[in-house]
Amino acid sequence: MFFWFAGLAFLTVVVVFGSAAIDYRLVMLGAVLPTAEHLWGGPWAMHTLLFAAGAMSVIMIGARGRRLVQRKWLGFAIGIFLNLVFAGSWRLTSLFWWPGFGMEFGMFAREFAGVTLDERSASPSIRGIRFSVIFGRFR
Repeated sequence: MFFWFAGLAFLTVVVVFGSAAIDYRLVMLGAVLPTAEHLWGGPWAMHTLLFAAGAMSVIMIGARGRRLVQRKWLGFAIGIFLNLVFAGSWRLTSLFWWPGFGMEFGMFAREFAGVTLDERSASPSIRGIRFSVIFGRFR
């Protein structure tokens, strides 16, 4: 799933923003960061709107008055938001809006309908690589 999120985030940001000022490496890093939670058995905090909004707030407040730093690191927060969309985190209300519907995380690993680390994970990653290569040739 790594290449699915990285490739699709890159493609989406290029098509939507088309700006040379965006650091696409940080966008892709932000898009794949929440998948690290699956190594510990879950989607948890990184698959919530609170985490994505918190990351954006830290970037914007932490770099207040330094517009170029904000612009560079904003791509990281955009990548996290894109992961929420691509992983389908919004389909589970209790996960997406955590902690608004309770503080438990254990139920998410069983109910999550998005990213899994099993044999089905290869197909979206292959598609992500293909999108990146094809789009990279025409850019």
